Amino acid sequence: AGDKDVKAMLKGTGLDRFLRYRIDASVNLEHFVPRRHERMSILVSENLDPYHSVRAQLFEHGSRRILGRRIDGAVYAQGAALDAKMGDLLNLQESFGAKDVEFLYWGDLDRAGMLELQRLTETAREFGVRIRPLGAAYRKMVQLAQERFPIASMNESTVQVSIYNARTDLIAAYLSESELNYAAQILAANRRVPQESLTTNELLSRPRRDWRLPKLRLGLGRNQAPVQASFA
Repeated sequence: AGDKDVKAMLKGTGLDRFLRYRIDASVNLEHFVPRRHERMSILVSENLDPYHSVRAQLFEHGSRRILGRRIDGAVYAQGAALDAKMGDLLNLQESFGAKDVEFLYWGDLDRAGMLELQRLTETAREFGVRIRPLGAAYRKMVQLAQERFPIASMNESTVQVSIYNARTDLIAAYLSESELNYAAQILAANRRVPQESLTTNELLSRPRRDWRLPKLRLGLGRNQAPVQASFA
């Protein structure tokens, strides 16, 4: 049978709607993008469980907003391996046929997670891919951690003692001063706030209006850098 006959058969059985949710086999990345748009925001998840949580919201519940931000699809970053697969991410971006694509990265708040975000943004720049943090997710993670553990060193410990160059500057614009200090202390104490600390209900909630802060933080001098973790 020809393509037209196959499509007619699928439509008659109601299976045609599932074609919109197929994974593109030509792209070597696990992803879920139900529809293409001219301008797209794609969430990139460091870990598998949060990826599946976002995928479930997009597929099962039809929600297109994560923490108040429109999300058109999700990509699983396979832990800390995505910066080595930037070519695949570029192929995925080109497969959308969109005029504008922005990837929003969300991962653990720990030394490895921040270092991966740094590597991704640097590598993406070379490939012409736009990646920045999903700021609302990091802020929500810090806020919940502050409520649960007033002292940053009370958070879950990690074995990432060999990572010394992780920084908080890429998420600084999304955090208040106290939240940024707390995040810096998390890294300095070699602790972790995991992605999984955000439940599905929290992902679907709208952040407070004051979460989006200007890129240049008020009160900083021209040559004064934002607060960052120090491992000295």
